Amino acid sequence: MGKLYHDWGRPNEAEAVYRRGIEIEMKVMGRSIRSLPPSLNALVNQYREQGKLDEAETLIREIVRVQESVMGAQFTPMVRAMLTWRMSWSSWAKRGG
Repeated sequence: MGKLYHDWGRPNEAEAVYRRGIEIEMKVMGRSIRSLPPSLNALVNQYREQGKLDEAETLIREIVRVQESVMGAQFTPMVRAMLTWRMSWSSWAKRGG
């Protein structure tokens, strides 16, 4: 449903639907890497398209924190590399691309 709102040019409604979906999925499945809903990535992209880069960055950091806690120290370099890439992209976008 969030994608439909997005496609219809209704970003506020899309954001609300993505957030609600994430809340429901997290309650049902818990907070682990295996249950991180695809809605999280959709919400990050929604934030990016709305220019809400600080919110996107905060959500990315939360995703990485959960991934690190579930996957363990052996995956920390991979997770950190992903975070660095996302933050670089976010900084570039803030400057106007």
